[in-house]
Amino acid sequence: MTIQRFEFRDLSSGWTLEPMDFSALNLLIGLSGSGKTSILRALMHVVKAAVAGYAAPWHAEWALTVEVGAKRFTWSARTEPPEQPLTGRGRAPGARFVMERLVEEGGEVVVARDVDGFSFRNEALPRLNPEESALRLLKAEEPVASVVAALARVRFSWGAQVGVTLVSGFFVGVGSTGSSHPFPETIDFYSQKVRTIEDLRENVDLPLIVLSSLLSRHFPERFLAIVQVFQEIFPNVTEVKAARIGDMKEPRSWLGGSTLDFIDLGIKERGMDGWAVGDEISSGMRRTLLHLLELELLPAGSVVLVDEFEHSLGLNCLDSLTDRLMDRAGEVQFVLTSHHPYVLNNIGREDWRIVTRKGAVVKVVRANEIPALDTRSAQSAFTLLMNSETFRESVS
Repeated sequence: MTIQRFEFRDLSSGWTLEPMDFSALNLLIGLSGSGKTSILRALMHVVKAAVAGYAAPWHAEWALTVEVGAKRFTWSARTEPPEQPLTGRGRAPGARFVMERLVEEGGEVVVARDVDGFSFRNEALPRLNPEESALRLLKAEEPVASVVAALARVRFSWGAQVGVTLVSGFFVGVGSTGSSHPFPETIDFYSQKVRTIEDLRENVDLPLIVLSSLLSRHFPERFLAIVQVFQEIFPNVTEVKAARIGDMKEPRSWLGGSTLDFIDLGIKERGMDGWAVGDEISSGMRRTLLHLLELELLPAGSVVLVDEFEHSLGLNCLDSLTDRLMDRAGEVQFVLTSHHPYVLNNIGREDWRIVTRKGAVVKVVRANEIPALDTRSAQSAFTLLMNSETFRESVS
């Protein structure tokens, strides 16, 4: 699946993203405050509304075009605040969907919903829960099922993910939608289902730490290849694990004597005793390792949003990570933000998206649409961008 186009308007604040086109690799560049992070957040809120059934934008309208297989679909919607006010008691009411359309390329209306009615392929349906999107309500019906399954592959990067809690083989962790929740089966249950690397990658809702543990268990040669790349970046590292903390050091105990274990990353370094586990690992080293594991474990058709790709990463990390990210672009779609000259200079200008904002209106312009950047040198393009009127006046 790939995202083809997105537009969004927050009807409460007036914040507006004008229609934005996407390619396989999208590097959002702009001054701080131009709207780069807001684009990623708006996109993820819309995806969650379709997939997870919660977090629909409170008072907004949008249109999202995706390509699923050989077909394109545009999902447009409008939400309004709940009719009942927040009381602070019981479940908080959600935003109401007052308009929705799912239209297949060519003009066929798959789903239509408004204040007057609700239909699927021109057949009237009863009025269903207005707090849930039509996509979620009809997720068992094709082609809605394919669209929802595809949107489930959109995620924020797991580059900063924490470990997962393990109790009697069951675990609680952060899944692909960004929510922390208990998983219904044990680690061993998921382990028994893994036959190929594709099987492992298709567990799109499992936390990256759990997937990494299963990778090291079932495909040790692939895990070792990642470790070797990590050791090239950090030569003092002698060993890496993705395992129960109890396999690396004493598990932690709760009051009352019950033992709580975790699954997390651990490293050994030359000249240091024992394992560094979890937040004992430096932030740059941990983030680098998580990115390497993520790039190995992403299934084809994923869409990954990365805010400030260079965060916590030194120059020694950015080289390998940028190269590996670009290697997977095409089978995986990336939308990332960055201010770092190294990242900008090593991603082609055809993938640059210049983000500008005038008041509440955000516009994204392809770099090749800016005449001042028509140069053969990436370095001079970067310099010209920094000095261009489009960039210098990108927030006003």
